Order: sequence, then C-alpha cells, then structure tokens
Amino acid sequence: MIRICVVLIFALVLSTMFASLEAADWKLFYQIEQGPQKYYFDKESIVRSQKGIVQVWQKITDAQDEENEIEKSKTHIEINCRSKSYRVLEDEKSESTGEGANTQKHSTTKSSQRIAWDSAIGVLWTNVCP
Repeated sequence: MIRICVVLIFALVLSTMFASLEAADWKLFYQIEQGPQKYYFDKESIVRSQKGIVQVWQKITDAQDEENEIEKSKTHIEINCRSKSYRVLEDEKSESTGEGANTQKHSTTKSSQRIAWDSAIGVLWTNVCP
C-alpha cells in the first residue's frame, strides 16, 4: 500500500513539472518604438477552429533592457479573419510584487470588436490570418 502511494505521489509530481514546461513558441510581432512594451504571439497555440476563425495566445512584456523582460499579461484571442474583428476569450494579468509574481485569470465573453489596423491587434491579424 505504501509503495502504491509513493508511486502515485511521484507520478503526480512529474506530471506537474511537465505541465509547467508546456511548449510555447513566442514570436515578437509588435513593439512600441519609444516604449518598453513588446507583444508576442504563441505560434504553437494557433487553432483554426472554423473557416476564417483563428484562436491564439498573445503576451505582453515590459523590457527592462535587452536581456530582461517582465511578463505583464497573456490573452487568449479569437480573431475572425473574414469580418476583421476579434474578441478576448481569457485574460491573465501578472502583477510583480516584492514577494514574487501574482497572476489573475479572467474569462470574458465580450462581443467582437473591429480591428484597428494601426494597433498591435492589427499586426497580429496580419500574422495569423491567411
């Protein structure tokens, strides 16, 4: 009985470690010229669920310098390539404190918004829509 418990605990620990090592291929697609914010999308997370509908994860970081970036948020976005609109499916905001980082998740069901072409979402559309 003890041996089974040890094996189950070991399997649980291993599965937790591998879940946190999820594969992500973050590609820089937008950066404000005079600001520290950088916008990335996860190439591995792109899902084309319906014709003309693309879901993708985006993250925003603050670049302290060339080597150090702090993740500010991750957003799961659904883009309608045909109607040129998008909506936010899930939003995760990170707050850095003296004790570490705190992440807050928010699910949303906002209605679709038109894409502003001179914004990060407009550049994301050009990267993920065929």
